[in-house]
Amino acid sequence: MTSWAAQERPDLALAIILAPFLGARIIPTSLTRMAAYATQILPDWKQWWDPKKKENCDGPDYGYVQNSTHSLGQILQFGFRVFAFARRQPPAARRVWVVINDHDESVNNGMILRLVETWEKSKAQNVQTLHFPIELQLPHDCISVEQPKGNTKVVYEQLMRLVG
Repeated sequence: MTSWAAQERPDLALAIILAPFLGARIIPTSLTRMAAYATQILPDWKQWWDPKKKENCDGPDYGYVQNSTHSLGQILQFGFRVFAFARRQPPAARRVWVVINDHDESVNNGMILRLVETWEKSKAQNVQTLHFPIELQLPHDCISVEQPKGNTKVVYEQLMRLVG
């Protein structure tokens, strides 16, 4: 959603796009579009985040314990639209930070970098990137204080620098 807002909203002073789901890490970039379409025509399949622990998985109480293939496909379709807009024009937001978690086990960081490259090709002057290094071992949800594997002290310090 933030990628779309950065692309389409000129009234947005700052967009911080944190580990956007433009593709799944386990799906090769070249197969992402096909996988997204397949999720829409095949029956919905719900998968546990942790098949061994099921509803008792580690993480915040507010989180969902399963993901739906139909919902993931819709999110990917939304991302494809952002790419299509980005090929035509640079982001409308005045400042855009794309934050990449190099340890993220959920999202395809190559797709995130591809969006940044697409914006750069459209002559964007307002896009910058920040990488959280792999050594921090941050989970995908790196901003929740309830995330047991998170390090919000480091994450919040970096994000506050972007806002300033």
